[in-house]
Amino acid sequence: MAVISLTILQMLIGIFILALLCIFFVVILMTWAWAQDQDDRDISLSEILSTAAIEWGSYILLLAGSIRSLKIHHEAPPIESEIKDLHMAGAARQIPIILVPSLHSGASIFRSLKWRLKAKFYSSIWPFSFRPFLYRSSLLEDDLQQFITTCLKKTRSKYFRLISFGSSRPIVSRVLNSSRTGGHCLQWVCISGAALPSKTQRLLSTPRFRSVYHTAPYTERPPDLLIAGTHDVICYPETIWGDTKAKLSVTPVGHYAVLMHSKTLHAILDQFGDAEL
Repeated sequence: MAVISLTILQMLIGIFILALLCIFFVVILMTWAWAQDQDDRDISLSEILSTAAIEWGSYILLLAGSIRSLKIHHEAPPIESEIKDLHMAGAARQIPIILVPSLHSGASIFRSLKWRLKAKFYSSIWPFSFRPFLYRSSLLEDDLQQFITTCLKKTRSKYFRLISFGSSRPIVSRVLNSSRTGGHCLQWVCISGAALPSKTQRLLSTPRFRSVYHTAPYTERPPDLLIAGTHDVICYPETIWGDTKAKLSVTPVGHYAVLMHSKTLHAILDQFGDAEL
């Protein structure tokens, strides 16, 4: 029995290592395609491999952090009166921060960012995940709308901040464009969120993704700050970001690595610190 268990364990380890290598190979191919699109500069093989390694390592770390679900962190007292001065000591920390992941990932992808926000004394963080059985864009919008309404009700806050990642951008854009929640959003920071799908995204698209990006009319409220990696192998054409003036480019990282970069956290903190009612 012990020999059989050891054999099964060895097989599982072998399958796991093979899966990691396959993922790395796919990332290398995507990085190679990204490199062919960079007409303005000559990219060496070493830069392609280093870019792929950074993106692959970040994806594995984020995947490992997604094993356990991310819970709501709410130690802040409810806001019962309107805040007049957001620069008052401690006041800005009480406004809830809603985290919205991409369409194909859960809120656990924000685990590292949540730890860093907690370390900066943000005490009301609300991770959101789309229900897995919802595929239509309108249902996904209702799902997020209801979550925001519940968050405002429980915190008794008139305002909220929102951080989104990846392909959830069209959903967030349409929800914040509505009169029901749009006026309550103090700031929206979008990380690696394309306004239009790239060729890579179309290749890897799902029915949910196609519904979100092909819903007409597409009325976009642009994010207050868009953060993207300069080596984003999934959303590499500059044209897919849309007409967003407040764009921060983080180098030399890609789609997933930018989520864990310290420059992203500092940009978010600076953006939140500049808010005014």
